[in-house]
Amino acid sequence: MVSKSRKIVLIFIVLLMFVFFAFSYAQENGKDENEKPKELDYGNNLIIDSDLDGLTDLGEEQIFGTDKLNPDTDGDGIFDGVEVVNHSNPLNAISPMATEIITNNAKVVDREVPWAWYVVRASGFVSFALLWWVMFTGLAIRTPILKKIIEPEYSMSMHRWVSVQAIFFAMIHGAGLMFDKFMQFGFAEVFVPFVSDFKPELVALGIFGFYLMIILILTSYFRNHLSFGVWRFVHYFNIVLYAITVVHALLLGTDMQNEIVRNIFLAVNGVLAVLIVVNIAARIFHRAKKTGDTVEN
Repeated sequence: MVSKSRKIVLIFIVLLMFVFFAFSYAQENGKDENEKPKELDYGNNLIIDSDLDGLTDLGEEQIFGTDKLNPDTDGDGIFDGVEVVNHSNPLNAISPMATEIITNNAKVVDREVPWAWYVVRASGFVSFALLWWVMFTGLAIRTPILKKIIEPEYSMSMHRWVSVQAIFFAMIHGAGLMFDKFMQFGFAEVFVPFVSDFKPELVALGIFGFYLMIILILTSYFRNHLSFGVWRFVHYFNIVLYAITVVHALLLGTDMQNEIVRNIFLAVNGVLAVLIVVNIAARIFHRAKKTGDTVEN
């Protein structure tokens, strides 16, 4: 039964990876290159470039959505105008730039597909989805209404197995950056906090989260060798882990700029937040009732 369930989950994970990979690819390649660019009507106004980034103020406001007073809106060290010319997204700090190849005195934009970058994004999605499911099932079996639905299909071995898959895809998410030509992360940037020059605090959150995932899954496998108090104390860090993951994804995730993705992300996290509050309230109520019964006796 467990083996069959794992096969079903594994198939689901593969499909999930494929869907997220396709979504990431579509996000970067969904623009119609033959689409006529939007024209600006300056009228009698002066053509002004307040931040000297190569884009006019009117263009930044009406077309690109960039900050007309900040030459580097996304803070990646590259001026907005340079990113636009090089087919990069000036609103996305980790949007890859196309390279230009000079052939017979003509510029040709290199359309090499950044497969590693799509794998990084897709594996991050999958790892988060699996972590969400681990958190959801762990909370659901302690919630009276959901317990009746979840408990018959729930097992600790499956719970741990899904957690391991979350770690596996988190590792792909990080290691994939070492193969991305734009980010150019090395081993240290991926596995050592605060080494990266690119948004070191947010990258460090992801690294800390990865190590915390490993610690939590190890304590689950060695649960029989730990006292219940120690195991419970360590297990409470699941909430810390999840909070780290949410902040890392929300503030650093490329696809979070998509309104639909961001709203779904916030919605599923809202579900977990409600479950956490319900569980805490139920525990407080149970303890208060137990204390009251003790006093009466």
